[in-house]
Amino acid sequence: MCPSRETPPPERPLSGIGARSRLGPYEILQRLGAGGMGEVYKARDTRLDRTVAIKVLGAHHSGSAEMRSRFEREARAISALGHPHICTLHDVGEQEGVDYLVMEYLEGESLAQRLGRGPLPLDQALRIAIEIASALERAHRQGIVHRDLKPANVMLTKTGAKLLDFGLAKTAPLGTLVPAETTPAGVPTRLPLTTAGVILGTLQYMAPEQLEGLEADARSDVFAFGAVLYEMVTGRAPFGGGSQASVIASILERQPPALSALQPVTPPALERLVAVCLAKAPDDRWQSAQDVRLQLQQIATEVGEGTATAADTSRARWRERWAWGALAAALAALALWLAAGRGVGPEERAPLRLAVVPPAGVSSTGPFALSPDGAQVAFVGSGADGIGKLWVRSLDALEAKALPGSEDAALPFWSPDSRSLGFFAQRQLKRIELAGGPPEVLVEISDARGGCWSAAGGGTIVYSPHAGGGLFRISAAGGTPVALTQLDAARGESSHRWPSLGPGGREVLYLALASRGERYSVLAVPVDGAAAPRRVVAADSGALWTPPGTLLFARGRTLLAQTVGEGLEPSGQPLPVAEDVWRDPDVDGLYAFSASAAGAVAHRQGGVEETRLVWYDRAGKELGELGPAGLGSVVSLSPDGSRVARSFKESGGTATGIWLLEAEGGAATRLTFNGWNDIFPVWSPDGTRIAFASDRDGPYNLFVKPADGSGAESELLSSPLWDFPADWSPDGRLLLFTRRDPRTKSDVWALELGEEGKPRQLLGSEADELQPAFSPDGRHMAYISDASGRSEVYVQAMPPTSAKWQVSAAGGFQPQWRADGRELYYLAPDLTLMVVEVDPRAPSFTAGTPRPLFVTRSRRSNLKGEASFLVARDGSRFLVDSEEGADPSAPIHVMLGEAAAAPPPR
Repeated sequence: MCPSRETPPPERPLSGIGARSRLGPYEILQRLGAGGMGEVYKARDTRLDRTVAIKVLGAHHSGSAEMRSRFEREARAISALGHPHICTLHDVGEQEGVDYLVMEYLEGESLAQRLGRGPLPLDQALRIAIEIASALERAHRQGIVHRDLKPANVMLTKTGAKLLDFGLAKTAPLGTLVPAETTPAGVPTRLPLTTAGVILGTLQYMAPEQLEGLEADARSDVFAFGAVLYEMVTGRAPFGGGSQASVIASILERQPPALSALQPVTPPALERLVAVCLAKAPDDRWQSAQDVRLQLQQIATEVGEGTATAADTSRARWRERWAWGALAAALAALALWLAAGRGVGPEERAPLRLAVVPPAGVSSTGPFALSPDGAQVAFVGSGADGIGKLWVRSLDALEAKALPGSEDAALPFWSPDSRSLGFFAQRQLKRIELAGGPPEVLVEISDARGGCWSAAGGGTIVYSPHAGGGLFRISAAGGTPVALTQLDAARGESSHRWPSLGPGGREVLYLALASRGERYSVLAVPVDGAAAPRRVVAADSGALWTPPGTLLFARGRTLLAQTVGEGLEPSGQPLPVAEDVWRDPDVDGLYAFSASAAGAVAHRQGGVEETRLVWYDRAGKELGELGPAGLGSVVSLSPDGSRVARSFKESGGTATGIWLLEAEGGAATRLTFNGWNDIFPVWSPDGTRIAFASDRDGPYNLFVKPADGSGAESELLSSPLWDFPADWSPDGRLLLFTRRDPRTKSDVWALELGEEGKPRQLLGSEADELQPAFSPDGRHMAYISDASGRSEVYVQAMPPTSAKWQVSAAGGFQPQWRADGRELYYLAPDLTLMVVEVDPRAPSFTAGTPRPLFVTRSRRSNLKGEASFLVARDGSRFLVDSEEGADPSAPIHVMLGEAAAAPPPR
């Protein structure tokens, strides 16, 4: 394999090679990751002064004849394949029992990383597919079957796609196969080459004959190629499921949805090509990669020239012409409306597209709201102090204006007359008039997940006050809130969120999260609650209705437009409106797009889709990366300091799992395997178990699993509320956890571990108390609370008393102790890592003045969530979950009339 930061190393360090050591003439620079057989390093060829990648057979494999045979087979396979779209082998070597391959070092990203941001544009997908097909064609002509083609084994570079990792390739009919994975316990399941009837490859891309333990040939690669191409076009794998068994059943028995069902403008010729690639029987597929390449080149030529085979493409072309015709009509109507409503002369025209850029010195990302009249946009922006305020920009003005009194604002939404705004701040639902005046508090809330404002009943606001509950409604003038929706226990629903108004403002659309059936779906309910909710569409976000009858929602990172009737019945297939739409990686369903009743649609692009674990010294100097890049958090360090527990979502993945990484070298082992989110891992004091939270039953509940993966997971605590583990007492008797309660927000609880262990509340008030951490001697507990109006770090004795000490001076999050208890660390609101000296020998808690160490690149949105950093036991270095590619001032792209892009009812 050539280097790919996306590839998660599945095993512990294999070779013990360190930076600046040498293998022959090659100087090791850094460890990049690991594959099934060994580790991959970035190195310098001292003879030719070039950067190379070195793959080293792991020391624990070096004595295995089967593994050495496979390693040698990979070298022979690559050496026979001189091709511009196959990773080049430069050299092979052996030094003191260490076998290694030297390959070209590739700059770029894996196809899996790219697909994590959504499907590829058609022209890009075709170009990359042709390059992969030509690489497979060369391999097949040399008698080599890859047998592990998947997005992670394709690198996208400036010179095109490169096919990687021939470690599982075979060069002759073998009749025997070997598995390519490890068990959840981390025990290798690889068998000798003489073992028959077992499977090899990566499950989602394996051909049926591979799953049945039969002979794999070039047509097996064609099947995998079809699965990869399907994912490039649609953004999702053709065969999925919540377990390995369901994925296998899907591949063996079911057909994936047609490409045109997910991407309506897919050329029919491409749809036929993929369908033939994915035929269950090898004899029914394309018989060679050359056949596939020739077909793709013809399709690419037709797409590039704009030609089409008449009968096959007439329906798709008609839909496209209709969409653009409707869009043009909507634009013209909107231009006339703007001209009439604003006194614009007939010689002037409304802009078709514009970008709303935050004012100089103001950072703004995430959700925003277009006014119903389509004339204004409201967003949250923060200055150097990091405090977010509401800003409003009229689309015919050059600058936005801040609204006084809107500090700490989030998730704005408009009144029906476009004269007022609702928003959430300081755990309250508020409204503010654009004409001036202070905001008015309507009701206390806990952890808001959106709101909308209907004209019904003289003005009604529907809102989600809590991440783990249903919707409420309240008069826009204030009053007593009334429950509008209840969670459906039969579906395992855990949250109703992101409400918006349906046709005429009579109904509310909202996103429901469930653990059974559809995981994410949009439902509709009357504003007055007079009827039961009904399903509208499957989506990854909330949905927005815009006249005359279009529903906007996101799947992956694509914004789609779906034609619906007056009763919100979908008609036809959705069409893409925008790609790479911003979404919050830490909050389910939170996207940045909006629409107005006047036909305007707006969205933001970008957002954090990948973070890196980086070691820093106390001065902020980068010491090196740990493990694969992806989306996750640093959570906790094992008691002996040797391993890191991390919640992690692989590129392109849909669920977060628990991974364990070696603190030195970064080799990773996955601990939990399921289709749901497992987060907040916490080590037991003896290092043998890991507690974590999982939403597999709906609400987040507490589970525990042996740290070596040898045993089954067991449930520690189940409740209808959301519980997240935080720390384990030094004596192992108590597990601290945070409970989210709509009545009291976040509170600190402790679970007594044992046969009759019961939870008890330690801290609770109308403020948030969370992120508790035991001192190393167990005498004190650090935590954060926003009782003062902002989150600060406090310390209390254990068990808690009325006495407490404030540690932070100007806000703080994520307190952590050094192993000897002499220092306490936390993140300031501007992401500076702070340190406070502590005297653990004093009879009562004694701390010094906080001092800054260095500014991190942690995710600001995650400050109240999982830990973004951890400290080495001696306090000499820090592992930080650092953002990649975050844009602090992403523009809002406004497209006038774009909501008309859905096909007409048929």
